Amino acid sequence: MDRIVRSRRFVGKTAAITGGGQGIGKALVLAFAAEGACVAALDVDTDALGLTAGECRQSNGLDMMALQTDVTSPSEVEEAVRSIVEAYGKIDVWVNNAGILPAAQAFEDTTDDTWQKVLAVNLMGVVNGCRAVIPVMKSQRSGRILNASSMYGVVPQYQSAAYCASKAAVIAITRVLAAELGPFGVTVNAYAPGATRTRLAEQSMVGSRGEAKLREIPLRRFAEPEDVASVVVFLASDEANYISGTTLLVDGGRLAIQSPERIP
Repeated sequence: MDRIVRSRRFVGKTAAITGGGQGIGKALVLAFAAEGACVAALDVDTDALGLTAGECRQSNGLDMMALQTDVTSPSEVEEAVRSIVEAYGKIDVWVNNAGILPAAQAFEDTTDDTWQKVLAVNLMGVVNGCRAVIPVMKSQRSGRILNASSMYGVVPQYQSAAYCASKAAVIAITRVLAAELGPFGVTVNAYAPGATRTRLAEQSMVGSRGEAKLREIPLRRFAEPEDVASVVVFLASDEANYISGTTLLVDGGRLAIQSPERIP
């Protein structure tokens, strides 16, 4: 949190983050709270939400709204939106951050169950969040929607068809919504992290595999969750009020140059 600049850009505003219990989601909760926002964190894991709430109080002296929510359930997401509006009267920022990362598998080995689980969270979780919050933001005639994609939604990775497809679809949805919601004063953008130090990705960052991945990153380090959170906070801020329909890479330069020699 020491790396996050506390400029209090979100005093009087409300920010909601799905997947707010851990990883990038937790960093987002802490970043928006540090900027003065009233924060609601949505996550299916109540224990993780509790830990995030405790850290939020310790770091910022603020309570966050913790909402146990399964983003694959439209009704649960809609109920979360109602609860936030009842508590704060509005939603200024909605971050569709929740996601899962399946183990690497060849396309022909990827089961229907894997496809359904990945698409349910990474794609339909975004769809459900957008559907629920759009009426609120249209009524306000203002708002920021941020969707979690991935650098692999921009340039796909082998043995990750389901994940790459879900994240590429998020980029397409982001562009469509930017066009549809612009007349209502709502911006819609996506952020595409590269290799980030979270629980989901930690196994790929150790040993020879981790060393190989590190050599592919021009900045020669993996992202921290706070690196991604800073970008999302910027996209949600007034400084970015003329940015919509874009996908901002947060990959340390990883996709600056591609080489087919990477394919094993």
